[in-house]
Amino acid sequence: AALREAGLIPTLIPLLKDLHLKHMHLVSSAVHILEAFMDYSNPAGTLFRDLGGLDDAIDRLKLEVSHVEEGAVKQREELCFEKGKMLSVEVGDGQQMAIQSEALIPFQQRLLLKALLRAIALGTYAPGNTVRFHGSEESSLP
Repeated sequence: AALREAGLIPTLIPLLKDLHLKHMHLVSSAVHILEAFMDYSNPAGTLFRDLGGLDDAIDRLKLEVSHVEEGAVKQREELCFEKGKMLSVEVGDGQQMAIQSEALIPFQQRLLLKALLRAIALGTYAPGNTVRFHGSEESSLP
């Protein structure tokens, strides 16, 4: 409660909009801190929603997913042009399996995606309340 009253949550929410690649670790850490607050304290989740943090987290998740999609397509095209075929590995009995796209996503970006998903889940959760929160963009998630 003291950290919430000290203004830490409103201080961290604007970091969700920081798009500089060198700051991805900082953004990921901020989302982890917000997630911990919301997991520990229900009023923190309410404050997160009221300050627009849920909408910002959803927007950032959309942006990060679009970066992953664009990067995966670009890397696949580069591999096709360079080697003339898709990258694959042999798995017993002569069968080949394409390498999963997870390997194409940088580690720090995977951490951020996971943290954003957890923060959105915690931000939409209200104990004992089955009413959906209107006014945010959670309905626009695929």
